[in-house]
Amino acid sequence: MFDASRLTLETDEKTKVINELIKIYKDLGENNINPEEKLKDFVGHTHIQMLVGFCLGIIVTLIYFCL
Repeated sequence: MFDASRLTLETDEKTKVINELIKIYKDLGENNINPEEKLKDFVGHTHIQMLVGFCLGIIVTLIYFCL
């Protein structure tokens, strides 16, 4: 879970920097970049998704071993 949260944070930061560079490039007059080429700012799981996955994993394991 720690790796997933760190991956999300690092990817998010790098994506914001790249998108800012694309914006600067467009402002300089080079308008050859399509809006579809802009990177998504969020990649990975949120903390709530990781928590729900963790709880679901425990519940499924308990049901599997108790039945």
